[in-house]
Amino acid sequence: QGEATTTYRGGVRRGAGGEWVRHGRGETKYADGNYYRGGYKDDVRHGHGEHCIAGTTYVGHFREKKRCGQGTATGDDGKVASGAWRDNKLHGQGREVWPT
Repeated sequence: QGEATTTYRGGVRRGAGGEWVRHGRGETKYADGNYYRGGYKDDVRHGHGEHCIAGTTYVGHFREKKRCGQGTATGDDGKVASGAWRDNKLHGQGREVWPT
């Protein structure tokens, strides 16, 4: 996905082979303006966080890089989707509101 700048507030560790492994809370900002701030586990999004990508901002829970648990996605077009998520999709009861 190109260049990225990553900052952390604790919880960072260095892995084998000199590679950085994200763990704990942190923030990654990409050159295209997308970002993620929140929890990491074993170098992937995990726990509560905020992810902005392709005009949509999702605030909620992640499990192994995917939207999972309670969260809300808000698009630049005004569409809002909230509720329970599993595998990056609304699952079970949820709510979608489209702008008029």
